[in-house]
Amino acid sequence: MSQSNKSPWDILDSGQPQEVKELRQELADLDFELKKTLDAGLTVEEYPVISALKSASEAAIDIVDKGQK
Repeated sequence: MSQSNKSPWDILDSGQPQEVKELRQELADLDFELKKTLDAGLTVEEYPVISALKSASEAAIDIVDKGQK
């Protein structure tokens, strides 16, 4: 997806298996990085922001997974 100018919604609508797979992998990578950041320890101010981003990345993965079925 990084090399594409398509939005995630366009990728899901197109149903192109390779593009959807790349989108899913990119979201999984983001989710992993956010988890590492949370596990590393954050300040009181940083925690709610990163936690919300982690929740959003998990929700995006769920949307992609449901769109593939």
